Amino acid sequence: MWYIVIAGVVTTVFATAIKLELGEPGSLYCGGNMRLYLSLVTGHAVVMVFLAYVPVYYGVFTNYLIPIQLGARDFAYPRLNNFSFWVFPPSLFFFSNALLKYQGLVTGWTFYPPLSSKKYSASFNMDITILSVLAIATGSLISTTNLISTYRYMRGASMKADYRFIPLSVYGTLFGALLFTFAAPVLGIAMFMLYFDRHGITNFFNVAKGGDVVLYQHLF
Repeated sequence: MWYIVIAGVVTTVFATAIKLELGEPGSLYCGGNMRLYLSLVTGHAVVMVFLAYVPVYYGVFTNYLIPIQLGARDFAYPRLNNFSFWVFPPSLFFFSNALLKYQGLVTGWTFYPPLSSKKYSASFNMDITILSVLAIATGSLISTTNLISTYRYMRGASMKADYRFIPLSVYGTLFGALLFTFAAPVLGIAMFMLYFDRHGITNFFNVAKGGDVVLYQHLF
């Protein structure tokens, strides 16, 4: 519960600051500091999507309702489920630090190159953000895989895989979990490629050295 409150407060503060800034023409609250404004936009989207919606829906809603609706005592792998949740609080902490230190983030929540390259985001905060998103993708992948396993192996003996027996909310959550199971590894690969590009190991998205910046957009 405490994590939900913190994530909700953080994303609400970011959203309120953005709305106040856009409420009237000119720069009012950011004092002309566009890096601060872009950091607020980036922080609001990342916290809302990756650090609020995913853990609240798959960590709270599914943990409470799905086993009940399937007639199971718990998820298939409770300890793994616990691990997948505890990935999120450190990620929120490190990402918040990245927003507040080292001149903030100016990439937007999609982290598109070249804005996320060393040229435009030279500080260490971009590396921290990449590692945080990698951790989030890993935790989400574990959670969704656990959900699929619970549906497959833990449902009641009399509950067949048929729409007449399975509640519609279980089907909706299951299909969402399947989509995220395929999406999370691709997101993780994109983050790894971006991290290696930033440190000069590769040139996947560096157009000046033969890379394809549109490739990142397709992956993301």
